[in-house]
Amino acid sequence: MQSKKKVMLNAGETRCIRISIHSIKDQNFVIEEASFSLLRLKDKVEESNGNCKIYEHEIEAIVSPKQRGTYTLDIKYVILDEVLIEPIELKVV
Repeated sequence: MQSKKKVMLNAGETRCIRISIHSIKDQNFVIEEASFSLLRLKDKVEESNGNCKIYEHEIEAIVSPKQRGTYTLDIKYVILDEVLIEPIELKVV
């Protein structure tokens, strides 16, 4: 199992978070759609959500957490008949 990616932000920042997707079978694929959800862990509230930009095998979400603390950014994407979610931990200081 892969460990969760972590990103540090300063309060008030708007950041572009980009992930790269790779086929473990070295097969060609197309990311058909992608979206994100930003969840504040302290009170389990979804602070924002939206669509991501897709650049071939990279997915980009632009986030702007409103408070200090720990968040989970879930990037959800579709390849063929699979829906996959990549969780990223955000620490806002």
